[in-house]
Amino acid sequence: MSVRTSRLREYLDGVGDALKSLDIDSVAEASMAIAEAYRRDSAVFIMGNGGSGSTASHAAYDFNIAVSGKLKKRFRFVSLCDNVTTLLALSNDYGYENVFYMQIKDVLKEGDIVFCISGSGNSENVVKVAEYARSVGCKVISFTGFDGGRLKKLSDHPVHVALDDMKKAEDCHVVLLHAMARFISESLEKDATEYSV
Repeated sequence: MSVRTSRLREYLDGVGDALKSLDIDSVAEASMAIAEAYRRDSAVFIMGNGGSGSTASHAAYDFNIAVSGKLKKRFRFVSLCDNVTTLLALSNDYGYENVFYMQIKDVLKEGDIVFCISGSGNSENVVKVAEYARSVGCKVISFTGFDGGRLKKLSDHPVHVALDDMKKAEDCHVVLLHAMARFISESLEKDATEYSV
């Protein structure tokens, strides 16, 4: 193995090892919380910054289109990262720390879920939404890395990738998103089959 390929192998092994050491029960619990939100017609509001924002947008697509296409009704997954004009206006008028909070304030309803993604677990704009969700009695799911930061402690369903490497943590978050989408899809498809019998 060349030096170049050994570096690639080292990176990929690091991602694989982190996924293998994950608390799989926390992933299952977060998944079931999302499935229950679907069953009661509640919304899931998801957000993050940078690469985590991209994962949030990806999640909204996966659940609203890919997963919902196999079900009798659609998911209500809302990414707070996707309207550039809204993000710019709120950042300018209220400060970037409020860019997600201002979108969700007075919109969150009982039974809704807030899904926060932050590699550090300390992104102020994401933490603020988690605090607000808890104050109005809504559940918080989180994806974090490093030590989980404040967000992990605020979460009802924390999914924590214990890696001190932002890129690898973000890689794990995307893999977890796809695993959860598959798990939830299969659970809800099974429900639909049982209900139709």
